[in-house]
Amino acid sequence: MLNNIYTNEDLKKVKIGKLIKDFRLRKIGDNGRHWSQLDLANAIGWENPSTLSRIENSQIKPYRDTILKISKCLDLNNEDTNTLLKKAGYSEYGERIVPSYTERLIDRIKNELELYDFPVMVNTINNLEEIIYINSANAIFFTEYENHKSLIKDLNGISFFDIIFTDDFGFKKNILNYEEFIYSFTSNIYMMYANFTNEEESLNINKNLDKYKDFKDVWKSIFNKDHNSLKIKGIPLEYNISKLNKKIRFLILTFPIYIDTRFLSEHFVPTDKKLYSEILNELALF
Repeated sequence: MLNNIYTNEDLKKVKIGKLIKDFRLRKIGDNGRHWSQLDLANAIGWENPSTLSRIENSQIKPYRDTILKISKCLDLNNEDTNTLLKKAGYSEYGERIVPSYTERLIDRIKNELELYDFPVMVNTINNLEEIIYINSANAIFFTEYENHKSLIKDLNGISFFDIIFTDDFGFKKNILNYEEFIYSFTSNIYMMYANFTNEEESLNINKNLDKYKDFKDVWKSIFNKDHNSLKIKGIPLEYNISKLNKKIRFLILTFPIYIDTRFLSEHFVPTDKKLYSEILNELALF
């Protein structure tokens, strides 16, 4: 469609807000009129067009998820959708997430993540929750792993699944409520894949079930449950700090990253903040 509106040279100069407006004005409603800002806003699920107006006037840049919603409402093809995504600096639809893209995303949210005094990690929602960032508080927490230095230095290729369901990182053996933990974790993963991923990404997890037996057993049992009763909720983690012979309990809260919902942030919120502070101080000595 864009080839009928812009030359290649013009397309390089036009802003994303103007593109969205042009696409909107080419959408014809049931009343035979071009779609207004209110028509599109309501189709997205917004009560009023104020946010859309700011986007079209280039006052704010839309999140990746917002662009995909706009694209769906306007019946755009993949080529036009990808043009909008690239204009906003996001990876294309269906494109594998590459390191350069994750670096740009982390640069935008890193300062916010470092404000937390408890562990936070950022993972991809597909590719078995590959870890792309851990904050400083989490780095201290990871000193529990024998190979924590290489883990912190280079996270590429390491997934949260590997840490939880294999013995390679020393995390699994220190989970005191393992059965409760993996059931809550797996239930959350099931719901997130159902809500936030496409069919291709969901197939990815099924292909890797055999690699993680504990996860596979719980995953398959969930299919026999009433899925309406499943909700994304905090994951209880009772953890043994073996170096200190101390136990601490966390509630892991999972949130999609607002900029790009293909990424998740895992917040390890300690239930006893005083004990957590004591443990951090002691771990810092190692």
